[in-house]
Amino acid sequence: MSQSFTNLLYHLIFSTKERWPIITLDYKPRYVARQEEHHKRVSFREEFIQFLKANGIEYDERYV
Repeated sequence: MSQSFTNLLYHLIFSTKERWPIITLDYKPRYVARQEEHHKRVSFREEFIQFLKANGIEYDERYV
């Protein structure tokens, strides 16, 4: 019996026209702190499933 696997990889790059960094060092700690608070309310798995549904991506519950 054959099996098929899907591997979705995303690499996001943010930059400005002059290559100035968008996320500066003083911004990162605040962002990370908010993520920790956010994931206390919504788990990563729940948020990931919402993302998949919102973008019409089929998935198998066993592998999420």
